[in-house]
Amino acid sequence: GTRGAEALIRRGLPACPQLEELHLSPHRVGAEGAVRLAKALAEHPPQSLSFISGVALGAYVHTLGLPHDLSAEDNEAVLDALRRVKSAAASTARREARAHEEGDGEESNEPAKKKRRSEAPPS
Repeated sequence: GTRGAEALIRRGLPACPQLEELHLSPHRVGAEGAVRLAKALAEHPPQSLSFISGVALGAYVHTLGLPHDLSAEDNEAVLDALRRVKSAAASTARREARAHEEGDGEESNEPAKKKRRSEAPPS
């Protein structure tokens, strides 16, 4: 049930980074467990995982923030979409961090420059 899915999320998936296939029983995981598993996969999609049975991830595309048209796709397509989203988010975060680092010198001095200008006596 949900507790088994939670254990899998907390201990099983992190301990098996090379996991390729995951076979689940839909009656054992349950809807809540499937949602939790789907969210965990969205956060940390294992790169080697290529097959999941027993849970239809397409049923949770809305919960995962994926396009509705993936709801009819198989688990492999949903996993691929999760990896693309995660990869794009990581790229954006790296780009923003670089831009922030490169702009720190000028941007961080702007408030001080404005303050000095406003404190300067009128000419």
